[in-house]
Amino acid sequence: MSRTTTMTVRLRGALSDFVAANASEDGVHENISGYIRDLIRPDKDRAEQERFDWLRAKLVPTRVVFCLLIAILASMSFPARAQEARPDAQPVAGVYGPIDPAASPPPEIDSRHRSFGGQVDAVKWEMAGVIAFYTLINSPKLTENPRSPHFQKEGWFGTSTANMGVDKVTHAYSAYIISELLHARLRKKTGGAPGTPLTAAALGLTATLYSELWDSIEQTSGWSWEDVTFDALGAGFSMLRNSVPGLDKKLDFRLMIIPNSDIFTRTGKRHYAQQRHFLALKLSGFRRFEDGPLRFVELHGGYYASDFTNEDRANGVRPKRHIFFGVGLNLRELLFKNSSTRAGRAAGEVLDYVQPPYTAVHVPVTD
Repeated sequence: MSRTTTMTVRLRGALSDFVAANASEDGVHENISGYIRDLIRPDKDRAEQERFDWLRAKLVPTRVVFCLLIAILASMSFPARAQEARPDAQPVAGVYGPIDPAASPPPEIDSRHRSFGGQVDAVKWEMAGVIAFYTLINSPKLTENPRSPHFQKEGWFGTSTANMGVDKVTHAYSAYIISELLHARLRKKTGGAPGTPLTAAALGLTATLYSELWDSIEQTSGWSWEDVTFDALGAGFSMLRNSVPGLDKKLDFRLMIIPNSDIFTRTGKRHYAQQRHFLALKLSGFRRFEDGPLRFVELHGGYYASDFTNEDRANGVRPKRHIFFGVGLNLRELLFKNSSTRAGRAAGEVLDYVQPPYTAVHVPVTD
């Protein structure tokens, strides 16, 4: 049975008159007890939110950290990409990317792996791991005054939105990374069966939709169709990249984290302000440049935002949206193209998804 607490509060003068005017039949509050409860309840909610934020920051990896781990796991699935279709082929240094059907005979595909259901079964444990991760990071929401599932319109990239659209691009990147992992595993387990890019993208989108269901029970959030749209775009780009032969040698979707005064902020607006998402066009993927010094150069185009924290807004600082273009170093081509070690190949794969800070020059064309 809940405990009842009796409080005695002594007020005089203007404070007493103010309470009397507001805690009456004609006032905002029915009585003084109701007035006190209305004052305490927001403070209780604030304290619970602070505990929840602390728990999430301490015990739950952020989405970006998760994506980095996924990228590393994905790299373990590519010990020798170009030779998977031909077990008798001789090793070819530095070759990676989707297999060109015209360059090698098709592999023998197990009939079980030709159907969507068979391909899903092949990566059921990997998919279970992704779902388990999303369950782990979202389960604290069950203790934070959950609501029944509901919708919330969050907007897109407007200056009045909470995170200036950076969170939307993060959704696309998360779906992309998960789809890439599942495609890597499918490619290894099925021998490159037809349709694996579509299967991986469908499963990647399913995983992010599952996470969105958790958002739908939050008091301060909800099911966002804007988030779902960018989830679909990220998974769709993975499908395109893995369906067109040679495209993954030319085009990457990457994340760069710019260190701040905390080096890395785990949650909140400062976390989003560190992120730069961009497409990287790799000159090494084009025959004209593959043997020359320009193979170490990439062309970048992407988006980030700045000056949108609560403190910035309170101080009257105008939030800024930045579309940028620039050039960067192709670190995989420079350091790991011909790596003969598993660690080297893994590092090369990770660099297809993550750009270390200060290895590119980006110039914003909007502010």
